[in-house]
Amino acid sequence: MDVFLYHYDGETGEFLSVSNAKPAPIQPEPGPPEYIVPANATLQAPPDVPQNKAAIFSNDDGWSLVDDYRGLVYWLPDRSKHEIEELGIAPPQNAMLSEPAKTVGELKSEKEKELSLDCRTAITGGVDCAALGNMHRYPTQNSPEAPDQANLTATYTRAVLHGEAGAPHVITCCDGAGVWDARPHTAAQVIQVGDTVYAHIVECRARLRARLAALNAATVTTADQVAAITW
Repeated sequence: MDVFLYHYDGETGEFLSVSNAKPAPIQPEPGPPEYIVPANATLQAPPDVPQNKAAIFSNDDGWSLVDDYRGLVYWLPDRSKHEIEELGIAPPQNAMLSEPAKTVGELKSEKEKELSLDCRTAITGGVDCAALGNMHRYPTQNSPEAPDQANLTATYTRAVLHGEAGAPHVITCCDGAGVWDARPHTAAQVIQVGDTVYAHIVECRARLRARLAALNAATVTTADQVAAITW
């Protein structure tokens, strides 16, 4: 009759594999045969292993069953995501196997941030103006690295204060061929550009207020209604 060795992990004790046992070269007489048992192996057969369990061997207790949910991804009610990576850990009773749906309140909060970002993107995305006779694109970034709005404000103020006597007033813009350059403007042209940019910013902010009012209306009570509100 075949005799088997049951191999296990040297650190965790987890059952790994089965192999045939080899008789010891010197056998006791009389008595049952003895077999070579290498490290991290035993002649004791592990128990049947049900789903989400693993057989673990220890020299003191022999085989035992522990939870094995390694690789399981679950979510908690707070929407935090977790993955079990070790033996002996079971998911908590309130674990969910799919990400829980967001509440309408959470969706509204995310949508507010999305709309605010859309508004900033629209404001800083540039403005078209035909102050030079044909359409040019004027940058409207507003950051320390690209202070376009601040530069335009300074140029606009100079044009108002000094008029044509202070001309030319230089503003960077892009022509229809896609060429960006610092181009001279008259005072009237500077004022036209400034007024166009101002009107653009005012329109974007008004649109944002309208979208937020629609979002926060009492009638918006479902995820689909929240998703329908776009910039």
